[in-house]
This record gives sequence, C-alpha cells and structure tokens, in this order.
Amino acid sequence: MDATHDFHTNARVTRRGVMLPREGVLVLDSGRLRFTTLRGEPVFDVAAADAWPLTTSWYMMGTGFAFKAEGRKRHVSFNKLRTNGLGGRFARPGSIYAAVADIRNMRTARAMCALWKRALAASSESTE
Repeated sequence: MDATHDFHTNARVTRRGVMLPREGVLVLDSGRLRFTTLRGEPVFDVAAADAWPLTTSWYMMGTGFAFKAEGRKRHVSFNKLRTNGLGGRFARPGSIYAAVADIRNMRTARAMCALWKRALAASSESTE
C-alpha cells in the first residue's frame, strides 16, 4: 500500500479503552494519521511513523489497536457499538438476529483493523 495515497474509514477513538468512543473518520494521507469526529472536530493529526508500533489488547478481540503519539495514548476501534440492537421489530437485543449481526460486525471490524495495521506498517517503513 502506497503511504502517500489517501486511506480512510469510519472508526471510533478514545483516550482510554473503556470510555465512550468518539465516532468519526480515521485518515492516513501523505504520512499523516488524522481523526475527525462526525461533526468535523479534529481530534488528532500526527505523523503516521510516530503512531508506530501499534499495540493490541485482548479485550479488543482483534477489532482495534492502540498507539501512543504526542504523549497521549489513543484507542482506535472499528467495531460498531450498539445499545439497543439493530432496531426494527426483528433485531431486539438478545435475539438471534442481533447475535448474527454482532458476529458479522466482528468479522468486518477485524478485517478493517488488519487493513489499517498493514497501511500504518507500510507508512512507517516508507519514512525510515
């Protein structure tokens, strides 16, 4: 993956792993890693090489990573957090439909996390 090309996805970011995450867009462009909330508020803009190496925690179950840059640790997750299922009459919390949706979401989040790890690794290699 060429680190000079724009790569972006929706993500959730916290400064601590257990806090309510801020939803927004994570962007890797021209060697910079940025996160902006859905309201357009910038949260961070750091050199991608400074965010490497990434760390992962067992409680993220492969759906996210953490990094430390500019003296702050950030937790990035690609898992959708739902408080009341998918909505609608069929996908109530605890229903089989909600469980299937959670499994599909977990697979997607793990795949997205793997893509970001490769992109950030390639970006850090290109700056060395």
